[in-house]
Amino acid sequence: MLACTALLGDFTVGPSDGGGDANAGDASDAGDGSTLFELACTEGAKTARIQVTQDDSLNAQQLRMAVMPTSDVRVVVANYVPTDAGGNNNVLTLQAYTVDLHNQNQITPATLPTAANQAFAIERYSDTDTGFAVLYIQYDNTMSQNFLWVARLSDNQTAWNPPVELVPVGNNNNNLEADFTVINSVTDDYFIVFSTVDATNQTIMGGEVIKGNSNTLASIATFSAPAANRNAFDIVQPGVAYRASRGYAMLSPTGNSGPPPVGAPASLVESNDSVVTLTPPMNLNYFPTGFGNAVDPTKVNAAFLTANLTTLTGQYGIGQVAVSSLATFDPSMLPPTIPTAADGGAASLKDLFVGGGGSVTAHWEIANLLEQFIMAGPTLNPATQTYLGGVNFGWWDATSGSLRAYAAGDGNLVGDIPFINSADATITGLVGSIGQVELAYFNAVSMPTNNGNQPVASDLWLTAVACIKK
Repeated sequence: MLACTALLGDFTVGPSDGGGDANAGDASDAGDGSTLFELACTEGAKTARIQVTQDDSLNAQQLRMAVMPTSDVRVVVANYVPTDAGGNNNVLTLQAYTVDLHNQNQITPATLPTAANQAFAIERYSDTDTGFAVLYIQYDNTMSQNFLWVARLSDNQTAWNPPVELVPVGNNNNNLEADFTVINSVTDDYFIVFSTVDATNQTIMGGEVIKGNSNTLASIATFSAPAANRNAFDIVQPGVAYRASRGYAMLSPTGNSGPPPVGAPASLVESNDSVVTLTPPMNLNYFPTGFGNAVDPTKVNAAFLTANLTTLTGQYGIGQVAVSSLATFDPSMLPPTIPTAADGGAASLKDLFVGGGGSVTAHWEIANLLEQFIMAGPTLNPATQTYLGGVNFGWWDATSGSLRAYAAGDGNLVGDIPFINSADATITGLVGSIGQVELAYFNAVSMPTNNGNQPVASDLWLTAVACIKK
């Protein structure tokens, strides 16, 4: 287990107290008799909310945020600018906003227009440089075909680096998905996974691509699609880990216009053409929610929701897995977090992170070599596609998977905001607790749809979140 003094000041591990509430993991479910810290998370004073944009100027659903070396907060947004009155034919513009938390009126924008209409992923990187990278698809008129591009914004810069055209992906593509990880930002070296389907099959392609090389993506797996032009698997985001010459991509369980069948397997695809099938018990599903590189090069970070779709219950398992064990990986062995409802009863779907189209964000965050997994997303009733207001928020220590905070359902954050169509969070301080957390969210003017291709008009807001030991 992680040495608690490194992360939570003088908090110590003691006997289990059996407690639990809507804002924290149940302290009694460690399985080894140790206490799993309960951390209650609440929003700061409402006067602390910062409105970053005005006049519903964004049509965005994807965002990612981080703390800058100057202690400012930067939020990167994939904004789909409508080109007609109906909000269609959206063109991607990458927007970044740097907010001085000590002078909330000091907001520095950085804008990068593109000729694209789809961004696949926004990722943080940290190597010889630190910053944000965005993977998107754009047509090259000279080459007469689509290419994957990456645009980067370094933490120490106020303008985007010139975008880099990396690898052709063809023109006859359906149901496109992609994810990536940054190997070396300075040399524009990336590992990319790309998915497309035809009438019968889904093809997963992947490989290392480097600026200036004659890059191609190799076919690394083919799956039978359940129906014409439907994906057999969804690429999890974030869902790529890269070690030495081998990359790994996580895929969700198979599904077709709805939830997958109970017991449907997920998959771990390796770049050497092997596929690891992750099959849950017949009454459960494994939903991977995050999979990425760890500080320890012999391990990867993993996060899964293990759900019973019959009783609509579930628990999160989060921790680290040895690379040498990935071929026999069992997600059920990760340390569990069982969400509870506000009244202490069993959690329902509104207490879990559900929703598509980029509305739920999840990422691994590393501060001072301490790894944590953060999830944030609007509270959604998936049966009615109704947004219930507020943001579900979760944080876990990655090394042990045992220190965590969870605020969801009726006990969620910013519950007075009715129409939130996406959210993200970042940790601004690791002193005595995980408090100081910054939460970013899009406040929409009307009920969002669960479709990331046509996001509604919204504004970007920031607020402070405090998490303390109960």
